[in-house]
Formats: sequence, structure tokens, C-alpha cells
Amino acid sequence: MTCGERTPNPAELLSFPEMDDLIQDLKQEFDVILFDSSPTLPVTDSAVLGAKADGVILVYQAGKTARQALFRSKIQLENVDVKIIGVVINNLKAKYIEDVTPYQKYRYYGYYGEEKEKE
Repeated sequence: MTCGERTPNPAELLSFPEMDDLIQDLKQEFDVILFDSSPTLPVTDSAVLGAKADGVILVYQAGKTARQALFRSKIQLENVDVKIIGVVINNLKAKYIEDVTPYQKYRYYGYYGEEKEKE
């Protein structure tokens, strides 16, 4: 589903009861619904939409977005009771991961909560 025409106040449209109806209709038809929203800090769209969703996944571009901006986004969403279920890190370079050998730099895999052994 595309966004349609540009509107002067998208956050207002997301607040309409019709948006709640659309989400309920989509929940009846699909197991997983993903909304791709605008950045959290400059506009309120993601906070308005996130409050209607079961959870939000933040997308963080390593090396471009400041970590403080990610932290502020988290706080802004939590202030309106948005449940953050995870973070996707894009553009993470192997050189920033301390335990990657030169042979692994193109295929680094790991599991959340897995601790590396101390030598």
C-alpha cells in the first residue's frame, strides 16, 4: 500500500478514526503488518503511528546517525507509551566490531545475549 498524495499534516491523518479502522481491518487479514514511518525526531508521525502499533523497531544507521539521537528517539517514543521491540543497525562496518577477524569481515554472525569467551 503506498502513501498516496503528500499532505500538509500527515500526523493529523494518522490520528483519524479511519486509521484505527484500517489497522483493525489489516489485523484481520494479515499476521504481520509493517509500517515504514518517517524519522522520529524531526516529525511526530512515527510516535502517533507507534502508539497504535503492537511494537516499534527503530532503524539506526551506524556511522551516520548519532547515538544520542537514537537515545532521544527511544525516550520520545517511550514518553507516549510506544513499545520498542528492537533496533535494526544498518551500515555497520566490521572494523567497528572488536572480535571480527579479517576472514569474517564479510560474513559476521552472532546471537543476541551470546558472550564471547574471555582469553
